[in-house]
Amino acid sequence: HVLSVACKVVKKKHISEQFWELGQDTGVYILLQSLCSRFPLEFSPFIRLCISLSECGAEKIFHYLDGLSSYIELLDNNRADSIDTISDGQWQLQRDKFIYRPDSNTSGLVIPKGTLGTLYDENPGLPYIVWDWEYSAWQLILCKIDDLLRIARHNIELSPLSLVNDVKYAIDLVGHMVQSDFSLATRLQPIITRIYPLVQRFNTGNGVTLDMISSCVKCLVTLAQHEPHKVWKDLQQTGFLPYTGRVYSDVAMAASGAGIFPGNYGNLLGNQERQVGQYPVTKEFLCLLSTLIKGLFSKQSVEISQDVLACVIFVQWEIFASFHKWRYMDITEREEIGKRSLEIFHNVLHVSPVVFGDSEVIGKRSSVAVRDAVVHGLLHTNAGETLLHILATGVDAIELRLIEYGSFLNNPAQDLTQLIKLAFSVVNRLLILKPNQDIMSPLEQELTEQHRTVLQDTPLIATIASYIYHRHDPRLPTLSTLLLKRLAMVAPMSIYGSLGIQVEALKDAYQSRLEALTEDTRLKVVILEFLTVAVETQPGLIELFLDLEVKDLSRLNATEVKSTTEKEINLGKWSILQIVLDMIESNKQGTTHCPPELHAACLSFLYSLWQDRRDTAMSVLRKRPQFWENVTTPLFKDLTLSTDIGTKGISAEVKTVAYAMKIISSESYYIASGSLDKDFKAQLQKLQQDNRYVYWSQ
Repeated sequence: HVLSVACKVVKKKHISEQFWELGQDTGVYILLQSLCSRFPLEFSPFIRLCISLSECGAEKIFHYLDGLSSYIELLDNNRADSIDTISDGQWQLQRDKFIYRPDSNTSGLVIPKGTLGTLYDENPGLPYIVWDWEYSAWQLILCKIDDLLRIARHNIELSPLSLVNDVKYAIDLVGHMVQSDFSLATRLQPIITRIYPLVQRFNTGNGVTLDMISSCVKCLVTLAQHEPHKVWKDLQQTGFLPYTGRVYSDVAMAASGAGIFPGNYGNLLGNQERQVGQYPVTKEFLCLLSTLIKGLFSKQSVEISQDVLACVIFVQWEIFASFHKWRYMDITEREEIGKRSLEIFHNVLHVSPVVFGDSEVIGKRSSVAVRDAVVHGLLHTNAGETLLHILATGVDAIELRLIEYGSFLNNPAQDLTQLIKLAFSVVNRLLILKPNQDIMSPLEQELTEQHRTVLQDTPLIATIASYIYHRHDPRLPTLSTLLLKRLAMVAPMSIYGSLGIQVEALKDAYQSRLEALTEDTRLKVVILEFLTVAVETQPGLIELFLDLEVKDLSRLNATEVKSTTEKEINLGKWSILQIVLDMIESNKQGTTHCPPELHAACLSFLYSLWQDRRDTAMSVLRKRPQFWENVTTPLFKDLTLSTDIGTKGISAEVKTVAYAMKIISSESYYIASGSLDKDFKAQLQKLQQDNRYVYWSQ
């Protein structure tokens, strides 16, 4: 369809600019004028094109709609005594025509007496008349909304679907214009204020009504990005959002959902959306709540925090805990709902720790913080099981989607990947924020289960580790490895035992990605951080990665065997130490092969061997050529203060120097001076001669 193509094309900024510059005789402007000549008889096509044009020309569209020069309607809408013919095809109004009568809210819409019109009869039996009359489309939209509200006040079921559909497109237009140019919100305020009564009264209806309410909520999302407190206050008066009349003092009670009322939205979800398997309002509601949470952090209030708590816990219980079990007309909505739910939890756990993270005192009672309720709910309720269900999706499911659609771009696999990434981010944060208790939560128990689980036949930890095979988005294996690192720090479990027969293959995958020159630096850093923790807490796993080989003495003669002592242990061909030593070579430090963040992670890993007194590994490293030179190289360089590397780069350089200092200080402390390696002594003397100790102590 020409209109659909035009709507997509004019959204591009450079094309939209050409549209306004070329004038009225070319291109899409002809289509715009054609659609305008049929407005408002054919309401939606004209508004759809205006929506697309407003992406880059909201101000111009506002003025264009504020001064339309013709009004078209069916001839049958006029009484015989109200119009009179003055010539062939020309008619004239004999009295004022009230399209919408004035009332206490609006001035109505009236075509004045004497206005001329032209009769057209293109479709036999459906003649229409075009009145030569200048009016504002914004006033027309305002009257349409008031008319719909008037009908809904008596009986929502009597609302004409065509009118509901017109209001939906009108609200879409307002939302796009405000998003493109928020300064227009003041001039569009009469329409914006009527959005709240719409979401208040339309708490039941059909699919068209759901689309209209979703457009209203989407418009409120745009407004909430600029005026979150005003939107929150006005919404609270409509009863649309879930709410509670309590001030919770017990976190378990708050997380249970007791005393939380669903509001108009909850009624729409239970009575309409779940029944038909379409969730337009739910998707926009989740987006609105996420936006409000980010915007409300600047004003701390007990009343706000408790109502936010009601909304978030409602999402946990009524949406997130069961969304994967709902029926869907469009299966892609499932990942969308999951993503938007997790974004809410992510915002509460990450973005707003100050406001929603500290309990407040009211009288002698303390109110439960939103963050504490979210943490408890995800750790102890069915919402946590859903979180693990997402983690258990597995890399194979993503690969199957990629194969099915052939590309990672604009592919449902992207949505699934984003969903899993958000789940990892939330779980990682949960393990950081969880209360210090002796009893493990259900979520932690399921995560650390070393045998088959209720979710799948293999341990969940093996599925989490297998995301290292995903190569289209490095952020996913990075987050999965971060979770392994967190589990290695806090959970009493053997990751080596949980991985089972997959452990060798996974070890090769991790080392392959660590060794690759084109791999994401952040992923490499996280892998090394995981192994650094594993040195202390996962002896079986770290031995596998170190891959230290005992020299075969059977092939040596008696004299050689007697002289062989410390040389019996060598680095295996696939030892992680080979990769680390290669990365920290002096000529690679500070280059793309070993940027500051990666260099710091390498030395941190090496220091963990000294800290945990891994004597076998240390003895092998000491004998490596130029090992001590490579370790101490950062100490001979002055700290870079260039803005090119940024604050993170400077911080990484400082960490690198600190770990190098820790390694040489540990070596000096534990090894007698007479037994120190000669290369090590040479580096210490060089540091002394160059006054590097003085430099780094300043």
